[in-house]
Amino acid sequence: MLLSYRNFENRIKQFLKQIWVRFSPAKVYMKERIRKIANTRYGILVWMLVVFLATAFVSRTVLMSFSFKEVEMGILPLLKIYLLGLFYDLVAFSYFMIPIVLILTFVTDRALKKWF
Repeated sequence: MLLSYRNFENRIKQFLKQIWVRFSPAKVYMKERIRKIANTRYGILVWMLVVFLATAFVSRTVLMSFSFKEVEMGILPLLKIYLLGLFYDLVAFSYFMIPIVLILTFVTDRALKKWF
């Protein structure tokens, strides 16, 4: 019994190593992609969007946990809550970002480096 358990454990470890090796290039690709986006002119917008959406998700979850009794629990109602919240968050973010996008679009690189 002990040998079969160890054999099973070794097979699981080998399988996980194979998955890790297989998806490592994807991880490296994502790191390079994120680095490229961060170094562009509009990279700050992507980071602001990620922070904004993460904050909204956490606050929505915390507020929903406070009103746990009133919230209808189930996959579809929760999916509806989070998707509708994501839509409203994206709309709010777009209103917040319009002036920044206009500045980044029409101001030259020299002026941006001087200001920031």
